[in-house]
Amino acid sequence: MAPREISHETYRNLIRQLDDLVAIFENHPDSATREQAVALLSGLDMLHHEALGRLVGVLRNHGGAEFLDRALQDPVVRTLLGLYGLAELDLPEEAKPAPATAFVPLERLTINGRPPVVWTELARTAEVPPGSMRGAMVDEIPVLLVNVDGEVYGFRNACPGSYLPLDAGRLQGDELVCPAHGCRFDARTGRRRDGGEGRLEVLPVAVHGDRIRLSRGNRPAEGAAGANAWNKEVA
Repeated sequence: MAPREISHETYRNLIRQLDDLVAIFENHPDSATREQAVALLSGLDMLHHEALGRLVGVLRNHGGAEFLDRALQDPVVRTLLGLYGLAELDLPEEAKPAPATAFVPLERLTINGRPPVVWTELARTAEVPPGSMRGAMVDEIPVLLVNVDGEVYGFRNACPGSYLPLDAGRLQGDELVCPAHGCRFDARTGRRRDGGEGRLEVLPVAVHGDRIRLSRGNRPAEGAAGANAWNKEVA
């Protein structure tokens, strides 16, 4: 049975609701929660953009241009593809959705006057194979990349209370060991495993092809508490 189509008005209302949720998380008092929301939305945006871009490319290049043009007559389809730069957004003003939503490509999105998300390349995936870690520096922010079973995670390259970078320590399975005091952390979440206080600051990183990137959107110059809610993304 074919899924029931929603009306364009319902679609617009859904976008407004998502916009409200984005605003709630962007103003959340907990900085880690704010960064988790940014990482999650950035990942979803990249996932959708890559998939939709490939779909449009296949249709355009393999005899489906007429079918695609017909699909774009649907304002819902045209709005979504237009938000990702895959179609012309020439709908009448009353048909256009609010611009700041989870569907809008976040590199073009400014929320509450803050700068848009910017992705900075850190390393190639070959430089951080499974079971390894690597330090990097972005705008004077020390970053630690960790590959656990093929999944790449990002942290501020510093153990709480220590001056030594974590990449001078050890990665044992899914556990990071600080080189200074032997503090042990979960290499996926940054949580302390040895009963001590504090945790690692998690940074939102993403993998696209053979490139590892760091999200720099809406972050202070020295960085805020982050989150790695999305670690396998496409741009």
